[in-house]
Amino acid sequence: MTKEIYDGMKKMPFNELTDIIAYRYVYEYGEQKAREVIGKVEQSAKIEQHVFQWMVNGFTPSSKDIMSILNTMPYFLFAKGETLCLGALTILNYWNTVANEENTITATQIGVNVIIDSNRVKLKSNNNFFTRLYQEIDNQLKAKKSFWNE
Repeated sequence: MTKEIYDGMKKMPFNELTDIIAYRYVYEYGEQKAREVIGKVEQSAKIEQHVFQWMVNGFTPSSKDIMSILNTMPYFLFAKGETLCLGALTILNYWNTVANEENTITATQIGVNVIIDSNRVKLKSNNNFFTRLYQEIDNQLKAKKSFWNE
């Protein structure tokens, strides 16, 4: 990922960033798989308990906090980086909705870190999910820049 893409991601609204990842995941793995991943997060009492504790304590979770919860769930234990990414962003979206309504910049920053941390799980290859994701984000950033500069 280039510095330009990284900086562009940090400036995106949180919901736009998560939409790009969700659409990319659906494109590559199908809607059924995406719904399965999201469902595992949404139906987890463990995750709900953690998010509730964060809310009560006024705690802002880091990417590592979110990933560590996922790594205790059997479904995510041997999951690919992109599946961890979608699951972690689902947790972050839940926390953002119930406990962080006024500070979406923080959610975006954590979301970018989730993407970076999830990519580290992947075996390095020239054309993996994250390479294609970064290219898609770069294309969208360039399209916006081109649109607003004309």
